[in-house]
Amino acid sequence: KTNSACTTAQLQAELVLNSQVRTGKKEELCQRVAEGRVLGALPACPRCERGQIHWSRIGGWHSCPGYFDKDAGATKRCNFRAQELKRGKWKAKAKK
Repeated sequence: KTNSACTTAQLQAELVLNSQVRTGKKEELCQRVAEGRVLGALPACPRCERGQIHWSRIGGWHSCPGYFDKDAGATKRCNFRAQELKRGKWKAKAKK
């Protein structure tokens, strides 16, 4: 099944299964799922351990903007940045 044939809910479910960012337009979700299927799942930040890694297609950099700390009620910034980062195995949605 191609990503364009998937619903937004199906794309989000696959992103949740792989602990990836699941917000954005359908086009962005399709791109994230396609990248994950080919390159693997982005891990949690190795520095702060709570932020979600972002990958720049232009420069090839992996970075972490930080995360929202619910207990403190504030965003905690992180300055992690690297060109090389080991991605995890992508989990495909189970076929019905």
